[in-house]
Amino acid sequence: MKLFFRLLQVVLPVFSVLVGLKSFAVVAPFSASKLDCQTVLTRQPEIKVEFKPGEIKALFTSAKTKIELALAQFLKVPKGERNFDNTLLAFENMTDEFVSAVLPAIYVGDLYPSQKIRDESTEVNEMLANYITEFNSNVAIYKALSSVKVDVGIQADLKAKLLKSFEDAGIHLAEDKRDALKAVQAEYSNLSGRFMSNLQKSERFFEFTFKDLTGVAKGKVDELEKSESGYKVHLGNATMVAYLLSTIQSPSVRKRLYKAFRSRVPENVDLLEEMVIKQQKLAEILGYKTYQEVVIDEDTLASTPENVTQLLKTLKDTYKTQSQSILEKMLALKRVDEPKAKQVYPWDYNYYDRKLRENNQQESVIDENELESYFPIWSVVESMYAHAEEMLDVKIVEIKGASTWHPDVKKYQVLDPKGDVIGNFYLDIFNREGKNPTIAYAAQLVSRRTIGESQQLRVSESILVTSLGLNKRDLKVKPNDIGRLYHEFGHILHSVFASASYRQLNGYRMSFDAVEIPSTFFEKLPWNAEILVKISNKNGTGEKMPLDMAQAVIDNHFKSLQSGFIKEAPFTSRSFQENAIFLSILDQAIYSEAALQGENFNIREVYNQAYQDFYGVESVDDGDFVGIFLHLGIGMSAQYYAYLWSHIYSTNVYFQVVNMGVNNPQGYIDFYDKFLSQDNRVEPSEMLDALLGGQPDLVPALEYVGFKK
Repeated sequence: MKLFFRLLQVVLPVFSVLVGLKSFAVVAPFSASKLDCQTVLTRQPEIKVEFKPGEIKALFTSAKTKIELALAQFLKVPKGERNFDNTLLAFENMTDEFVSAVLPAIYVGDLYPSQKIRDESTEVNEMLANYITEFNSNVAIYKALSSVKVDVGIQADLKAKLLKSFEDAGIHLAEDKRDALKAVQAEYSNLSGRFMSNLQKSERFFEFTFKDLTGVAKGKVDELEKSESGYKVHLGNATMVAYLLSTIQSPSVRKRLYKAFRSRVPENVDLLEEMVIKQQKLAEILGYKTYQEVVIDEDTLASTPENVTQLLKTLKDTYKTQSQSILEKMLALKRVDEPKAKQVYPWDYNYYDRKLRENNQQESVIDENELESYFPIWSVVESMYAHAEEMLDVKIVEIKGASTWHPDVKKYQVLDPKGDVIGNFYLDIFNREGKNPTIAYAAQLVSRRTIGESQQLRVSESILVTSLGLNKRDLKVKPNDIGRLYHEFGHILHSVFASASYRQLNGYRMSFDAVEIPSTFFEKLPWNAEILVKISNKNGTGEKMPLDMAQAVIDNHFKSLQSGFIKEAPFTSRSFQENAIFLSILDQAIYSEAALQGENFNIREVYNQAYQDFYGVESVDDGDFVGIFLHLGIGMSAQYYAYLWSHIYSTNVYFQVVNMGVNNPQGYIDFYDKFLSQDNRVEPSEMLDALLGGQPDLVPALEYVGFKK
């Protein structure tokens, strides 16, 4: 089972991962009886969220010293005296305690207002990665765990998971190969840390004259920062860049902005190329032909790289065929502006998508300012919580005065029907200096689990970080932003409710293509008219959006999807779907070519070829784009396909829920009872078979985004 990181850096959430190779996540499920939970545990770790320089490093050193002492005692137990309690359970608890102490500090430190604290977090992150590399190659630990005799039941399952984590890390290799593996891992960890640091610290802007901004609404111009030449936009602000590409009239300015956005961290390109070569070496040392074989195996829903390739081919062919007619319509519009135009280029997509929709007389034209007035950010957040409370019989309550790393951050408790705390989470949604404006993730800081014979409950601690392009002065959001917020909230709900007797068996510890199912399910909910009306609250007055207006908003959204374009898509690509297809194809191509080319691997050439094949034109950034391909920098390499794979499953789940009634709790309870409430002793494919009554159907997933059968 691979551990998915939702981290900004290469941090190992658990002790069962090979750095940069096998990726796991840690988030969480619901109980079968609508969360009839037990009393809260006394062994609840205290989460520290306020730091002074040096404190994160000191915390790591202290936790490392503590686990080293525990490990020394652990290894002294004679083989003949080893049993479940003094070996398997002891190991589970010592590693759980270490991770619960260190991981929150690294997550929080990365978000801290102080650059010194953020740099310290990055340094400790690399220290942790290197320490875990050593830990996972400790033969004495592996032999101790192997020596315990447990035949069946949960204890045997725990033993199997613990052993597999070492086996995935190459414990079976000869000593010289283990040493080579550790050396490559350390090099990879250093490169990844530098990659993420460059991305986070990037302060590149694009400057405009007033004339360059012809076509942009005055209100949006006023939001831009002033510069010597007129105005400027931070190239990390993807939401604003996408808007500008949809409104700037000058094709040359659009092209320069598009190129600058994709080329904003060029120093990362060579780093990523080295990282890919290191990962290929790791794969070869472990006995695999390609890195894809390492991360796409029987533990994933996809099972094999070949299955991923086949899905991507199907999606690419379908999408390209069905988007051709819309491109022709866009070209006709472009020829009004440029009579000799022969092609619509990627930097034109947002602009002519907007014009195409405006020219569509059958489409309701909704004023953007009027639309945003219905979605004050805190009303959206409260409505999102209220829907979860209603469907899952819980309460989500803000903890007033809680310690946080920034005044804008809020902390919440999740309570079961009896009023017992079952989880806490932090919400960090506003832009600020030092916070990467392009990132969004949810992460579990401490996993929920039952401990000991009394089965007392330790609650989870989680964090939701998202980028909605919001500053404190800008407190209204667009429906597209609401979908992003719901996506991460899906992870938070999973994190809060997942529980198991042992951390290693936590239900969220599943492959990336499975762990994204709840998030991609929840992101679909705001695109239901009934729910959109519930979320709305015009200027905070309590006035709801009329149902016909909500339906028009949704119809317009899906027309954008069906046309193959969406105005504020990530990376300002042709659409969210096409963007995901291209990035998935690029991701797989990078690791396939790395295996074929070896030391001659050239990541720019791979990118340029993939771009040409997909878009039919030469790239304008000459491969610089890979320098901002976040997922490849944080150890989720060769796994971007998972967003598409999970979309197929989550769409089937979504329609199953909608058929019962989008406000009917039963559909949600079924989802959690049969999928999220399971621990990881059951494979995700088996959970989904039980939930859906068989394998998922690709057709609903295609139709949801506008593809025809």
